[in-house]
Amino acid sequence: MSTNPSKKNSHLFFMQLALNQAKKGIGKTGQNPSVGCVIVKNNVVISSAHTGCNGRPHAESLAIKRADKNLNKSSIYITMEPCSNYGKTSPCVNAIIKSKIKKVFYSIKDPDIRSYGKAKRSFLKNKIFVNEGLLRKKVSQFYKSYFFAKNKKKSFLISKLAISNDNYSKTKKNKWITNFYSRMRGHILRSECDAILSTSTTIIDDNPNLNCRIDGLEEFSPSKFIIDQKLNIPLSANIFKQSKKIKTYIFYNLKKNTKLTFFKRNNIKCIYMNLSNKKISLELVLEKIFKLGYSRILLEGGIVINIEFLKKMLIDQFYIFQSNKNLNSNGLNPSYKILNFLKSKHNIESKYEFISNKEKIKIFNLKNV
Repeated sequence: MSTNPSKKNSHLFFMQLALNQAKKGIGKTGQNPSVGCVIVKNNVVISSAHTGCNGRPHAESLAIKRADKNLNKSSIYITMEPCSNYGKTSPCVNAIIKSKIKKVFYSIKDPDIRSYGKAKRSFLKNKIFVNEGLLRKKVSQFYKSYFFAKNKKKSFLISKLAISNDNYSKTKKNKWITNFYSRMRGHILRSECDAILSTSTTIIDDNPNLNCRIDGLEEFSPSKFIIDQKLNIPLSANIFKQSKKIKTYIFYNLKKNTKLTFFKRNNIKCIYMNLSNKKISLELVLEKIFKLGYSRILLEGGIVINIEFLKKMLIDQFYIFQSNKNLNSNGLNPSYKILNFLKSKHNIESKYEFISNKEKIKIFNLKNV
């Protein structure tokens, strides 16, 4: 794993490698941050790691363990300040000091008050060089959802919608609107979240699997949360077929129903919800999901449920996957209400990703954060 950038840009280069590592863990570390790090000696990367699933092991400790060389006079590049507190594992600061690493570069401070700003003092006390701030803006943007969950004690909610070039969200024959590459990007987005939220309407209409179907990502399929107030979803629905492998939850409001026995037998967790204005409260649904330990939720639904979430200002990021094809008379469910809502909010930031065959994704960052 040899790299040899020019000396002028080497620090930025190695921190970018650490950020690339961190990106591998996004959506897979629960309510812990996905930290990335690389260890460098003589301008060569000798080890790298990112935070493990559900937050363990920590990236720094794992990279040190993986290194098969003497770490004396080496440098470590970390996206976030290493932890100083004792928890399920000993502090990464201690592991770094013990390893004899001589230079520590981290991009941003750990917002956890148990560690905030403490690493630098420990390193300096042990005569280890410390630098903070490399790629700060870029790294801070990456941790946007983590900061949101940490500061607001609620999950970061992402939504996505596929539309045609003429802004329809469904075809009369219920066929795919976007191409293969856009759909694969959608699966990657799923893998970057630890929960998917949908509704009985979407499940009954589309019968989706709501899992990751890309080789190597299947095991990172998020837990599923379904709002099914009256338990209308048929037991043959695809979402129930993997319930013993993928955690599945149902929010409902019927005290007695024969389906509850099936759900219990198939490891499907049922969460009874009181009604507010004859509906299950969307705010309480998000609160329940956060309390169960999930920090990045992907909303998968149609126009109606998205409008409900948008009006309540509950969506934090919105992905519009737009095809280059017009549906014309074959189009259903126009997306104008959603598009007009997003365009009417002047405090929304947006950017584009371009997919092959001129398809594009517009990402709206709603400043609820």
